[in-house]
Amino acid sequence: MIIKLNPDAQRIWDNYYNSIERSMRPSGELAGIADWGSKLPGMVGRIAALLHIAEHGKSGLSIPISAGIAGACCKIGTYYKKHALAAFK
Repeated sequence: MIIKLNPDAQRIWDNYYNSIERSMRPSGELAGIADWGSKLPGMVGRIAALLHIAEHGKSGLSIPISAGIAGACCKIGTYYKKHALAAFK
């Protein structure tokens, strides 16, 4: 099953995903925990789907994820990234 993003949410997601990819480069802040970092976007995407379904119920399967949910989930992902960087130090 695929739940799509609306255009604004897609832009937010693309920026977030690309920032994680850049941070896993050899000089990036996630370079030392790239295995963990590579899983972060998937986790954030699953959280977005769960929040979207929680808000819309079954009808959420046919409604694109909003920019608000995408942005909130990217903030959650940023929190987990900061936590992981501190924990793996």
